[in-house]
Amino acid sequence: MTNTLHSSTTSPFLTTPSLLTLYLKTLAILLQSAGPSVLILPQLTSEFWTLLLALRSQALKDASVLEAILFGFLTLLVVNEGHGERRRLATECGRELVETREWVGGVWEGLDGGGGGSGERGGLAGLGMGEEGGVLESGGGGNEQDRCKVLAAGVLMQIKEVVDQYQRLMVGNLVMP
Repeated sequence: MTNTLHSSTTSPFLTTPSLLTLYLKTLAILLQSAGPSVLILPQLTSEFWTLLLALRSQALKDASVLEAILFGFLTLLVVNEGHGERRRLATECGRELVETREWVGGVWEGLDGGGGGSGERGGLAGLGMGEEGGVLESGGGGNEQDRCKVLAAGVLMQIKEVVDQYQRLMVGNLVMP
């Protein structure tokens, strides 16, 4: 998956929001279709997660990209839902889990109007989106915001389940190099 990312950094998939959105959603659907029984699930998970984390800055520029990235994260977590897969996520992808939780938590707060204190500008103003309201003015407005909030909540709940179940394993792996 990430070979496309590394082979051409000026790829239209990475610079055009509509193409990037379709690309990410297609990868997520392919991962979902492959399902948890695919033999290379750990590799697919790792590569797709790396790609999604690398594209976070793009998400702050366009709501459709944000939605696609959140959809990708949720798909990753759902496909890796089995007991053995969740344990592997906690042991092998602990840093990614924590990093994703922090970023999606910030997105959630930004979508929620910045946590209640900045009611003047909705959307992702709390994430430094600028005076124009940033992401949420690029398309469908409230509908995109609602979809992103639902996806962000799903990602946060999935991560919380993994972290709660395997917290001791994760702490041990995060402390040791």
